[in-house]
Amino acid sequence: MKVLAAALLFFFAAREDVLLQADRDFAKAAAERGAEGFLSFFADDGTILPKNGQPISGKEALGAVFRKTWSRPGYSLQWTPLKAELARSGEIGYTYGTYERKWIEDGKPANETGKYVTVWRRQRDGKWKVILDMGN
Repeated sequence: MKVLAAALLFFFAAREDVLLQADRDFAKAAAERGAEGFLSFFADDGTILPKNGQPISGKEALGAVFRKTWSRPGYSLQWTPLKAELARSGEIGYTYGTYERKWIEDGKPANETGKYVTVWRRQRDGKWKVILDMGN
């Protein structure tokens, strides 16, 4: 019984590592390619829950918002995933961590730090895509 429990813990930890790596790859794509890298990790029906606004759903709507956001002078968004957890089915999971956004406002550097949670869904091709994202 102990061997089975240890094997199950290893199995789930290994799967969660895959999701943490997906989140790291997501952050790297956004850092390297801006809005296009960020959007490339969203499912077609993905949603963002902005801090001070209505939910934004679908790649077209997300693209309109984030291309404009990334066009701001000095804009960058970086994050570090801290934890991942998967449902037993292995089809859905979440990550959370910390983030920092930077931009230039009125000629002066501005920034925001916070926490985020991202909900992921495994696609038919085995890749993980973001279905819900929220920061505070």
